[in-house]
Amino acid sequence: MTLLAWGLGIGVILLARRASHRALDLQQRVDDLTREYYGLSTEVSDLGRVTRHSLPDLQVQLLRKMEKLRFEPHMTIRQALDIHPDVGQVFEINSGGCSGSGAWEHETIREASELQGRELDEVMQHLNGLLDGTTKVLPKNIDGFVPLGSLKTQ
Repeated sequence: MTLLAWGLGIGVILLARRASHRALDLQQRVDDLTREYYGLSTEVSDLGRVTRHSLPDLQVQLLRKMEKLRFEPHMTIRQALDIHPDVGQVFEINSGGCSGSGAWEHETIREASELQGRELDEVMQHLNGLLDGTTKVLPKNIDGFVPLGSLKTQ
């Protein structure tokens, strides 16, 4: 009987050791999968940022190809400048940015209009006039821009 007890005890110890090794292997797999998940999660997040950043530019390119390009209040000043270089005249932007700040990179046309105390409809008319030729661009002054009040629309 003692021999049987010893045999069972050793068998249980061996099974426990085997179970312990198996648990360690499973834990290693879980750790590897967790690292892979977080790596993929970071990649997806980065791709999402790139997509959100690139989408407006792709929309502009598509509209340009379709010949339906118009300025919209939700566009950033940077996007508007990419469409037409004389947008800076409407917003009095020189290389230093809108009213001397760098906010024009992310500021929308609507926000810039509000910040400068201008009527959005008037600004949109001037901007879209740049595309259809109804806004006459005046020679730039020494600072590189012409105030909105100086722009002429037909």
